[in-house]
Amino acid sequence: MTTPSLSLSRRSIWKLSYPVMVAGLSQSLLMLTDTAFLGRLGQVELAAGGMANLWYFLLVIVSLGLGSGLQVMVGRRLGEGNLQAVGSVVNHGLLLSLFFSLLTFVILYWLMPIFLQDYLQSRAIYLNTVAYLDIRVWDLPIVFFTILMRGFYTGVGHNQIIVWSTLLTAVSNFVLNWFLVLGLAGFPAMGVAGSALSTVIAQALGGLLVLVHVYRAGYVQRYGLFRREALDSGLLRRLMALSGPTMLQYLLSMGGFLYLAYEIEKLGETALAASELVKTAYLTLMIPSWGFQAAASTLVSYVIGAGHPAAVGRLAWRIALQSLWAALGLSLFLFAFPRLTFQLYTSDPALIQQAIGPGYMVGIGLLLFSIGGIYLNAVIGTGATRFALAAELGTITAYCLTIYLLRVYSPGLMAYWSAELAYMGGMVLTTWLYLRSKRWMRLRAAV
Repeated sequence: MTTPSLSLSRRSIWKLSYPVMVAGLSQSLLMLTDTAFLGRLGQVELAAGGMANLWYFLLVIVSLGLGSGLQVMVGRRLGEGNLQAVGSVVNHGLLLSLFFSLLTFVILYWLMPIFLQDYLQSRAIYLNTVAYLDIRVWDLPIVFFTILMRGFYTGVGHNQIIVWSTLLTAVSNFVLNWFLVLGLAGFPAMGVAGSALSTVIAQALGGLLVLVHVYRAGYVQRYGLFRREALDSGLLRRLMALSGPTMLQYLLSMGGFLYLAYEIEKLGETALAASELVKTAYLTLMIPSWGFQAAASTLVSYVIGAGHPAAVGRLAWRIALQSLWAALGLSLFLFAFPRLTFQLYTSDPALIQQAIGPGYMVGIGLLLFSIGGIYLNAVIGTGATRFALAAELGTITAYCLTIYLLRVYSPGLMAYWSAELAYMGGMVLTTWLYLRSKRWMRLRAAV
């Protein structure tokens, strides 16, 4: 049995990155589809859908942290040539994934409605938000499984199935929205609930395709996936030690978004709806950088496992440059055609006008994110997830403090979104300095 290998060329970086970009595009298309359909129902529905998705992803982000930790461990085992250990990592990751998906279900289905009664000032937005979450929670086990398997596929460098799975999810969601949100062909027009149900069905189809592929491609036998094996508490601890800080890091990041939404809601339903347009566009434009970030964590972990830690700095910079060029083109498009960008999501001229100013802020923030995100994931790839958490804590504190000060002195939508510059700028500086310090070299044995 031969050991798979990963090249560090620009072509290989792109090969690892583009399926994750497509996956990110699919998730963004889910939000875009929800935003486009709900935006045509009204500002309340649009704002409620955005708020529900924020809370949903705040908790589901745990799966991204677990998938990221698993991806790093898989890349390291691959670099060492230990294929059967890859299967053990995935199998133990699935157990953790099941536990966290059940915990997330309990929080979103039973506890979140109680919390949102005090969090949201608008009764109409509250009712629509809860209606969305009550249905959306049923795709949690599927989403957690799919994200974990995405970490496996990216870790072994064979992630083209991500393209097909996410395209199936996106197309299915778009078609189902016509039937279940607007009531096409005699179906009941379910509004916000229909949007949630469309996404649940679409996620199930995408997850099923991944499950079928992992068997048909022979990965189950090659890596020992899904096999019955004795529970290795040491492996669980190492996986949680690696993933836990990343989970908390993602939670902090989404928590900052929620604090921003909390302050913006005080400006009114129209401002919150306009902010939802900005957030959706921002996340869409981040997609290329997400792909390069996945390549960064996988390749950094791989070269360390293969015994070449000196290559980490050059590798991170090479990936960061590719990410920056991609982000620059998207930012220039946003600056040149802001109305066209937001017309993808709504035809309401008042919302589009309010979104333009904040759109300029996220256009600048995107450039910083394209570099900072690469360095952050390179840090994660070294196994220094605790430092990544500390960097996130420091930058998100600066972000929230900036929002608080802006609330006091300049409570406007564009001013609030300018806080992204403080957050992203801090991330670039802290992660770049840490990689240069070489302190991460002491952490190799922990992964």
